[in-house]
Amino acid sequence: MKKPHSKFSIKQAALTVLSWPLLLMLLFIGTTSCDVEEIPEVDDIPPTFTFSISGPGGAYSFNQDDDFENLQLNILAGATYRFAFIGSDEGGVSIHEFSIAPYDNFNLSDLVPSTANDEVIGLSRSIRQLGDRSDPKTSLTLSGQIEVLPLGSNESLSTEIGLYVRDFGGASRDYNSTSARLQILLVNEGSPLGLINLP
Repeated sequence: MKKPHSKFSIKQAALTVLSWPLLLMLLFIGTTSCDVEEIPEVDDIPPTFTFSISGPGGAYSFNQDDDFENLQLNILAGATYRFAFIGSDEGGVSIHEFSIAPYDNFNLSDLVPSTANDEVIGLSRSIRQLGDRSDPKTSLTLSGQIEVLPLGSNESLSTEIGLYVRDFGGASRDYNSTSARLQILLVNEGSPLGLINLP
């Protein structure tokens, strides 16, 4: 088994501040997935991903090359955010998973596709899609709405969004994976919102 893709942990963040209409355009591009004519004999190229989120504090897009270890996204308790997560691989995507841990201060809704597997294990909630080896696609997409529940006054809460993509690994099934964890801080009105570079 190959090691997961890890470029994002050593590069400077390459985020783009976007408006939600542009995020919708990005989502449209991601949903126009192509069929893989044939899973390659050898696939040693890790998958890629784009994660976009929009709401109070701004709109941001991240990819696998961003320095997630040194980034934190502050979001507003009691607010609603839209997100899109696109995983891509020219040899086909076999697993595409979005997770939040701990999840109990969030409600997820309007999930597309609605057929994705929604599972709670301990403090983590994950939304997983599985690719079909007999009908592989170059990308899988999840979009939806995140409702952040209110906090008490003077409170904040740390959580993480997990992003994971795996390919079919070619004919040998020696798969490649790419993953990242985006640190999230829930804050009340009056606190800084948006992306924070950690020291």
